Order: sequence, then C-alpha cells, then structure tokens
Amino acid sequence: MTEHALPPGDDHEIVQRGDDLAVVVPMEEYQKLRVTYAWHNSPGRVVTTPETFLAVSGLSESEQRVLRERYGLGNGPA
Repeated sequence: MTEHALPPGDDHEIVQRGDDLAVVVPMEEYQKLRVTYAWHNSPGRVVTTPETFLAVSGLSESEQRVLRERYGLGNGPA
C-alpha cells in the first residue's frame, strides 16, 4: 500500500475495507470530523468571500489589515 502512504509524521493506520481503503482514527477525532462535515454541508450555512465578510464584520481598519496580512488577502478593496 505504499502508493497510498500517509504524509510523513502521520501515524494513522490504513486498512482495507472491501475494495476501499480507510484510515483508522480515534473516536474523538472522528467526532470532530463529523461535526466539521455537518457544519460545512449544512443547508443554512452562509458562504461569502473574505472581503465581503470583512466589509460587514464591524472590525476596525487596523483589525481588518491584521487579518488580511495574516491570511494573505491583499490590501482590500480599491
């Protein structure tokens, strides 16, 4: 299964389940993944661009600048 190797330092186990490969994770990690998946795929979730979010966030210009620099968002609207 070397063609399906995990990234270096990842100590999860890969198992074969029928025709599929699966990764064994601790239950706590699985539960966090399920919550993240449910949130990401929830029908009421609002998806917006970073700039739109910043425009309606109520953050000061300096706070917005910090976030733009931290996440590589550029200098904002022209």
